[in-house]
Amino acid sequence: MRQRSVLGISGGVLIAAALLLMLMAPLKAQAGFPPGADDFVSMAPQGFGDRQNSWPWSMQWWNGYLYVGTNRAWHCAETASFHNLLPGSVDYPPADPDIECPADPEDIPAQAEIWRWSPVTNVWQRVYQSPNDVLLASGKYTARDIGFRGMTVYTESDGTEALYVTGVSAKFINFEGARELPPPRILRTTDGVNWEAVPQTPGTGLGDFPWASLRNPFVDKGRLYVIGGFAQG
Repeated sequence: MRQRSVLGISGGVLIAAALLLMLMAPLKAQAGFPPGADDFVSMAPQGFGDRQNSWPWSMQWWNGYLYVGTNRAWHCAETASFHNLLPGSVDYPPADPDIECPADPEDIPAQAEIWRWSPVTNVWQRVYQSPNDVLLASGKYTARDIGFRGMTVYTESDGTEALYVTGVSAKFINFEGARELPPPRILRTTDGVNWEAVPQTPGTGLGDFPWASLRNPFVDKGRLYVIGGFAQG
């Protein structure tokens, strides 16, 4: 009886090992195992749509697409932020010949975007661009979302699966009157193309959120959590 039990265990181990090798075989065929430097290629070498849109800030695989949230002209934005926050300590525009920043920080093309990539067509498609509808004290307008900092998939209480994306607001750039600018938003989509902002009713936590950044959304025990704070961390 004991010999039969040992044989059964040995057989089970052999079957498990065979299954593991079968699962590993496709990985070895697709790329080096483990992958090396030659297995990686740049998928958007000139940025997502344009050079100012070259910083991916969040990423999520969902329903057959790779979704990427960007910030735009970020080095311009962060330099302007410190320039406005600490006058005289940081020069704007930055003295870097490879960076294109407008002379007036309020003209920074800061509208963050969401793109998705299809492995079937190998094509990137822009599926969302932030509106440029936030009125500044000067009378100029800037982006409502200057970056999309996090993504996650969440199954809601009625069974609907949605992609949630957290953003960074123009508060980060420390324009005049920055405290009065709208808070960062959370976007939601069920099809990857049509997006809506999660309600931010005044008097609620999201409506009166005082800082610039919502990031790192995650799901635990059926609840969606989001970290909020300064854009720097």
